[in-house]
Amino acid sequence: IHISHGPVGCGQYSWAARRNYYIGTTGIDTFVTMQFTSDFQEKDIVFGGDKKLDKIIDEIQELFPLNKGISIQSECPIGLIGDDIEAVSKKKSKQYEGHTIVPVRCEGFRGVSQSLGHHIANE
Repeated sequence: IHISHGPVGCGQYSWAARRNYYIGTTGIDTFVTMQFTSDFQEKDIVFGGDKKLDKIIDEIQELFPLNKGISIQSECPIGLIGDDIEAVSKKKSKQYEGHTIVPVRCEGFRGVSQSLGHHIANE
């Protein structure tokens, strides 16, 4: 399962740019066609979004207990404010033993063009 950690508009943009192909049944053994986002708001920019990320991981684990892992893709605001997606991932990986949770720093501003973030996320 991929979580787009940032504003919903950024999540939609990165989801639409995803180049992954998949085989399986959506919601059971594949989640590529589903859009999960932490839906960052202005208050999250001010106060940080680590708690929001923590909560969405709990919700995903409850809704999709058969998932084999979660990747957290950071959008531009996350990189700018310095949310610690690595610490949240580590904490949640311990909480949900057997579920790999991988933080991916793929903000659009990485590199000389915003496409580097997409390349990082798609690898």
